[in-house]
This record gives sequence, C-alpha cells and structure tokens, in this order.
Amino acid sequence: RAAPAPLLLWGRQRVAAACLLLLPLSLLAVLNLVPIGATFAERFLYLPSVLFCCAAGAALAAAGRAERRRGRGLGWSLLLPAALLGVWLPRCRSDVGLFRDDLTLWAHAAQVRPDVPHIRYNHGYFLAEAGRLLAEDVDRPDAQSELEASLRLAPRHLYAGLAHHRLGEVLMQ
Repeated sequence: RAAPAPLLLWGRQRVAAACLLLLPLSLLAVLNLVPIGATFAERFLYLPSVLFCCAAGAALAAAGRAERRRGRGLGWSLLLPAALLGVWLPRCRSDVGLFRDDLTLWAHAAQVRPDVPHIRYNHGYFLAEAGRLLAEDVDRPDAQSELEASLRLAPRHLYAGLAHHRLGEVLMQ
C-alpha cells in the first residue's frame, strides 16, 4: 500500500505537501493543452521547479530538525544537498553559457533536435536576423538552409507560411 507523497507528508510537513500538491497544477502551463507554440523546459519549468525545490527544502529542514532532536547534530540533511550542489552546479554553470541570446538558444536546440521543424524555422529566422546568409561550415549553417530544412521536415507546420516568407526575403538579399 503506497500512498502519494503529499498525503504522507500532510500531517508532518504541510509546506512540502502543499508544494507537491501544487506541482501538477503548475505543470498545466507546459502541457500544451491549448496550443501556445513551442514549449521549452528551460523557460516554462521554472514554476514547477520552484515548487519542487520548496518541497525538497521543507523535507530537508524536517530531517535537520529530527537530527538535532536526536542529539547528533546535522549530518545527512546537509550532506545530501551539498553533494548535489557539488555535482550539478558546475554543469548548470556550463549550460548557462549556451543561451546568450536568441540565436544561441535556437542553434543549440537545432543541434539537439534537428528533426523539429519549428526549431529549425526559429534557428533560420534568427540566423537571418543576424545576417548569417552563408554557411560557415557544416556545424554553422546559414539561414536559407535552416528555413528550407524546416519546410522539408513538415511543409505545413505552424510557421510554414512565415518560413516561406522569410526564405523569400533571404533569397532576395
């Protein structure tokens, strides 16, 4: 018999339980139930991650209070978050450098998911905005090739009309 974590925590840790109960509600923004275009976890998962971190913090605070009541001082309640920070902080810091502006965001997205037409369209759009009309090498394509790739992947995708329009502008330059 396993009960959901919020129900188990409600009697002892109401803050953690409330955060966990609100987590599914906060995820509604990223489920794309009402089409809002492309959703990116980097931008849309801030609220759910805050709720999750608050719940984890409340649980760790309870563990710390329990350790102190036992007279042991603080141990695992500090060691676990310190170890996680030691592992993930350098990784997060290196990932932040990937997203300096719109062009770097979409260039990275196009490398990770070259099969998504909307990503390729946006990459092509921002390449054109930056004036990159000629490919520098295989890893640094030009606006035309990205716009064409988006149309090749899905000729009728949500931004296909805009892709055709932008491609015409690029070809006229």
